[in-house]
Amino acid sequence: MRSRKSAFGLRARLIGGMLLLVVLLGGAFCVAVFSFMELLETELLSNNLAEELQEFAADYRHDAKALPPSAGGFDGYVVTPESSGDTPPELLPLGPGLHEDVIIDGQEYMVGRQDVGKAHVYVRLNVQPVYRLEARLAWLAMLGTLLACGLTALVAAGLSRWVMQPILRLSQKVSGFDPRHRLERLQPQFQERETEVIASAFDRFIERLDDFVTREQTFTEDVSHELRTPLATIASAIDLLMEQADLDEATRRRVARMQRATRQMQGLIESLLFLAREDGGLQVFDYTVEEIVEEAVAAQREQLAGRPVSLQLSAQGPPQIVRVPLGMATSVINNLIANAAQYTPSGRIEVRLEAGHLEVSDTGLGIAPEELPQVFERRYRGATSRGNGIGLYLVKRICERLGWQLEVSSTAGVGTRFDVHFTTVRDPGTQW
Repeated sequence: MRSRKSAFGLRARLIGGMLLLVVLLGGAFCVAVFSFMELLETELLSNNLAEELQEFAADYRHDAKALPPSAGGFDGYVVTPESSGDTPPELLPLGPGLHEDVIIDGQEYMVGRQDVGKAHVYVRLNVQPVYRLEARLAWLAMLGTLLACGLTALVAAGLSRWVMQPILRLSQKVSGFDPRHRLERLQPQFQERETEVIASAFDRFIERLDDFVTREQTFTEDVSHELRTPLATIASAIDLLMEQADLDEATRRRVARMQRATRQMQGLIESLLFLAREDGGLQVFDYTVEEIVEEAVAAQREQLAGRPVSLQLSAQGPPQIVRVPLGMATSVINNLIANAAQYTPSGRIEVRLEAGHLEVSDTGLGIAPEELPQVFERRYRGATSRGNGIGLYLVKRICERLGWQLEVSSTAGVGTRFDVHFTTVRDPGTQW
């Protein structure tokens, strides 16, 4: 299962974590300030109002002409059965006790009422200044939180750069690692514990990779020598046989068939070695595409002898030259034509060669739509597969290595078409 690439780097996570912490602490601080102001409003204002109300009621009880409080935002009124005086009408419906959020002339008050005999004593407190103070404190709290977030972002950016510096230096070393200098070790260059652990693990991986590369190089060199030498001997012997004038026609055809098979084997070995080595390990020369295609078609016609399958070759335009290892081009063309022959029990196979383009189409079994995306996978075998799943995989790998474009289209029961677009082609007589 594919893992998703994280959209946030380590630095972003560190900065985000610190910002989240500050936001949480700032939010908790704001909540604490608001709660404190609410408590202050409730306890302090209510207590002060209750005390003023008690004092004014006591004074009125002893002297009906006692003056109400008139300082600190307090004022008072007395309502008797005979007269309400200049008492605001908003106070009259209020019952005994303390009342909050009483709006009088657009101002908010906290009002207390106490009855003294038949008289109603009112004391009110203008809480508008308190609310303005609360708003100012709330704004200061939020501003402080925002400033703290900004300062934290700056500090976190600098701190994260300092913390991440060894990791960034390690990543630069790893990304710039040259496989040709595999003996270089990273662990001695990093003393921090975290980066030292990563560098040490990378060094161990490189050691294993170096052993693997050494074994691979030794294997390919041994295979190259041990297989090419006997094949070269066989090819030379066959060439000498072909030069003998006393061979009858039937023997000459058999020897020619052996010659083509030997060349195919040489091409296959070169292809495998070419894909196994980073530098390819093969020399490139100029070859005429028509000659390679004609030889591949001739070899397949012998294989199709006696089968109800026609193999047609058509070439349009001037001869085309490609500069590639011969075995690579031979393997691609041979495998495509052989694949068409294998999956065409009866019908026709058409090979068309145009400027920079080779088309191999057949009227064979075709490929099911669900299998089409997998035909180039290694060892993939569909419902009608008869091979080992290597041929088309090899074709795809060679085309990718040479920069050729390979396309396939197919309809089950109708046929299949392969298209190869050569990216490096020239006409004879022109220079590269």
